[in-house]
Amino acid sequence: MAAEQSDIQSFFSTCNIQELKWFIDSTVAWLTRPRPSPEQINTIEFHGEAIELRINKNTRTISYPSLLDLDSVENWNCSLLSSLISELINAHDPAWDNSNVLTKPSRIRCRATIERALQRLMKGYDFPEGVDAYFSDPALGRCWLDFQDAFREVRRANNITDDPESMPATPLSPKTSTPRLLYYDSLPQCSVFEKDVSPKTKFHGANVTLILPCAGRSSRFPGHKPKWLLTQPNGRLMVVDAISTLDLTNVTRVVIGVLWEDFLKYCNNDPDALFAAFDDGPLILQETPMTLCIIGSETVDQVQTIECMLRACEVGGPIFIKDYDSSFMGPIAEGNGIAYMQITRDILNISTPADKPYITIDDKGRVNNIVEKAILGDNVCVGGYSFKSGAKFGLVAKQRRDLMKQTACAETELAISDVIWGYMTPHDQHIVDVDWFFPIPVINYNDWGTLSAWKRYVRTFSTLFIDIDGTLFKSSGQYFAPKWGSQPSLLENVAYVQSLRRKARTQIILTTSRPESLRAETELQLELWEVPYDQLVMSMLQAQRIMVNDYSNTNPFPSAKAVNLRQDADDLRENLVFE
Repeated sequence: MAAEQSDIQSFFSTCNIQELKWFIDSTVAWLTRPRPSPEQINTIEFHGEAIELRINKNTRTISYPSLLDLDSVENWNCSLLSSLISELINAHDPAWDNSNVLTKPSRIRCRATIERALQRLMKGYDFPEGVDAYFSDPALGRCWLDFQDAFREVRRANNITDDPESMPATPLSPKTSTPRLLYYDSLPQCSVFEKDVSPKTKFHGANVTLILPCAGRSSRFPGHKPKWLLTQPNGRLMVVDAISTLDLTNVTRVVIGVLWEDFLKYCNNDPDALFAAFDDGPLILQETPMTLCIIGSETVDQVQTIECMLRACEVGGPIFIKDYDSSFMGPIAEGNGIAYMQITRDILNISTPADKPYITIDDKGRVNNIVEKAILGDNVCVGGYSFKSGAKFGLVAKQRRDLMKQTACAETELAISDVIWGYMTPHDQHIVDVDWFFPIPVINYNDWGTLSAWKRYVRTFSTLFIDIDGTLFKSSGQYFAPKWGSQPSLLENVAYVQSLRRKARTQIILTTSRPESLRAETELQLELWEVPYDQLVMSMLQAQRIMVNDYSNTNPFPSAKAVNLRQDADDLRENLVFE
């Protein structure tokens, strides 16, 4: 049976910036309150003090540990700090993972935030008699000191600095098609290719690099090629469709990161072919410099994929990171921001709401919290993240990964939301000196994160072959009245076709036995009755018509259907059923 979640775990796994600051300020005030003499301790009356630390963020109350069991002034504050440090000690115990009710992402958040709170408490409260004197169990004090020493040692061993300029911010200079091989710490080896763009191309907006990390294993698409390579109904690759609805005005460069194994197997090791796929997207992509980063071995998580891309492609300036398994309409600009939407009727467009990050927004319009796979409210992240500096992103990501090592989370995947929380709870600054993120509202969100969600999306598209005479117009003939082109429309059927066109997911191909010589008259009649269509196929036989189409895992059976209507029946809506 899973262990019951403690107040401490609940608070630190979901608290926002203001709540964390409230806890730290309140606790520092409690730690630094006037201390009684040994004689006064025996005369203090206790009214409802807790045996251990309890936090209720809903009522904004903290019950600090009781002093009943304390026998000296030196132990005045030990129970509080012991409670917090005990959580870190428990975090190193494998049994904590096996029995804890928190999800893995919540455990990362809980441990990391406790560590940040302890860092601030240790800076905000002076220990004049040494740390050991303030813990009922001296081992706890030594554990904290060891924890601090180990943390500093990891930073030193990994050459971690707090200087964002430690990474180059200059763009790539023109290079030959020969790839570069790069080695950075423990990051996988990478090869880099660039698409040639006319030097006459000029941009007048911001200088943002669009980052597309595509090195995941697509575990939710079993038996398929990597999902970023799947073909969408419009013929584009999923990764191209993922950015086609964005406002790319401020994007001066696109960087795609893919796994070498996938690129070799599915792209024939041909960078130009992949670049050509992007050229078939919005026209602006044809004029945008593009870099392909081929990652030599599997990364541990999406954040490490991004780290590889930033370092290998020397990206240090503003970046916008976009998931490849969703699309939305929204802006891209410099600054720290998180693309989000409010869950209302669009809930149907989200494949797995409980698996998304969620944000909360304070009264100043700033994002004050982001939590992975925990529903905080109705503001859900949709897979777009803006950062002022790629260099700082890499720095904060390394700090978070080092912190994960120190809190027994090293084998758990690091999420972008964890990095953003690292910005909000910086390592060496006061908790109010955060690098704020701002919400970026988006519309027209489509989620392709799971195979079922993607197939459901694909099924909303169709190519409709529809006959003209007897289906859209009352029947007529070639030689005798009423002749072709003279009959009125079947109003209900035409209205239904118009409604399908407004949804922009139906390709309409009109078919007719009318000869090619009557194309002009036919087009005039279609225009007069406002019949929408994409193509007009004429001179078809007046005979049975058979559609032959293939099916596959990504275009499942049946991939073709037939609808037979009684001649001049105005009931197309009732008989043409879309899944």
